[in-house]
Amino acid sequence: MGQYRKGLESGKKAVELIGPGTPTKIQSIRYNNLSLCSSALGEMDDAIKYARRASNLNPHNLQVQENLKFYVKKADQKRKKSNLRKLFWQSVGVIALLVVVSLICTRTPDISQPTYNTPSPTRRPTEETIYAIDFVEIVKESWKCDHDSIGNVIFTGKVKNIGVYQLTLVTVRGTIYTSENGSQINTNVSYIDSDVLDPGTTSTFTIYVNDPEGEATHCQVGIEDAYFTK
Repeated sequence: MGQYRKGLESGKKAVELIGPGTPTKIQSIRYNNLSLCSSALGEMDDAIKYARRASNLNPHNLQVQENLKFYVKKADQKRKKSNLRKLFWQSVGVIALLVVVSLICTRTPDISQPTYNTPSPTRRPTEETIYAIDFVEIVKESWKCDHDSIGNVIFTGKVKNIGVYQLTLVTVRGTIYTSENGSQINTNVSYIDSDVLDPGTTSTFTIYVNDPEGEATHCQVGIEDAYFTK
């Protein structure tokens, strides 16, 4: 329902209730829930920590393994963006300082002629903002979902770049329900198999969604995120 902070608080209480008799599979699911909420809140370091704990408790849970890969990749991406942003503003500061110093050193005031300030016209953007996610879609009739023998629902299918820009870090989300109009059981995300998706091309994806009780009878899949290549 999007209440990730509340879900994180409830998940921590569930972990506190783990006792000596709690099966490791159940313990793993509880830590995995914490990782999902932390990831949705952008707290990637915590998401990685909880996912590793869940993986250690149940190494055979493929969903947890995929989650951990996703969190590590997302954390690296976030770290790179932060470093680039910091470098950009440092460069802007240095350039601004050099411009000011240059103006101070080279400016010669002309006291014989009056000076006037002419206001410049306000410039308005002429292009609409575009988002990478708008240029990628699920290929119809290409995807399916099936139960495996160890408590997962496996989504497979294809996505296509329908735009003219090269895309990267395309993420797909799979969600399972008890029925078409029933309750949500679980959800998970995964990257497509291609690191770069060229215009007009397709790529496959695989998503593992945990369903330990085998309750799922309805699946839903959609594009979660995408970025333009630099």
